[in-house]
Amino acid sequence: MHFYLLLWWIVRFCQLATAAAYYEDCGSQGANVLGVDITPCNSFPCTFTIGKQYTVRVGFAASEQFVKLINLVNRYVR
Repeated sequence: MHFYLLLWWIVRFCQLATAAAYYEDCGSQGANVLGVDITPCNSFPCTFTIGKQYTVRVGFAASEQFVKLINLVNRYVR
C-alpha cells in the first residue's frame, strides 16, 4: 500500500515538474517524433534564464535501422 502511495506522489510531482512542449517536425526522415519534454518548465511558452540548466528530452520511434543519429534542435526566441 505504501509503495503505491509513494509511486502516485512521484508521478504527480513529475507531471508538475515537466510539461510536454509544442514542437514542429521540420522534416524528420526515418523516424517519427513522439514528444518533447522540457524540465523545469511548468507552462508554455517556457521562460529560460541565462546560466540555468534545462533538460530537453525528445522521444522518437525509428521507422528504419540507424547506425548514426544526428540531433538538430532549433529554437524560437521572442
